Amino acid sequence: MKYTKSDFAPVSFSGLIGIGVSGVTLDSFSTNGKVKNRQETIVFTPSTGVMMEFGNAQIGLFTGIDMLSGSNPIFDSYIYKNKPWLSIGLGYSIFTANGKR
Repeated sequence: MKYTKSDFAPVSFSGLIGIGVSGVTLDSFSTNGKVKNRQETIVFTPSTGVMMEFGNAQIGLFTGIDMLSGSNPIFDSYIYKNKPWLSIGLGYSIFTANGKR
């Protein structure tokens, strides 16, 4: 969803929703010492955020939750499981869908 206040001002605001899949390493640090050997697992991460765009430059604020896959009891030891995270994103657009940049 994108909102632009004026056709003349190069500033716009966007609301974003995302779904991500990535891998995490379970080790003694990320499990408070409960896992001795490193283990890899898959994380499902739903997220949401807002982005402000000034011409070609973007800045955004995002939040989400890492949810581990599977029902292995060792996954319950992951200290970041189902806890929200916060992120700041910076970007610069060099391509567009309509080619008008």
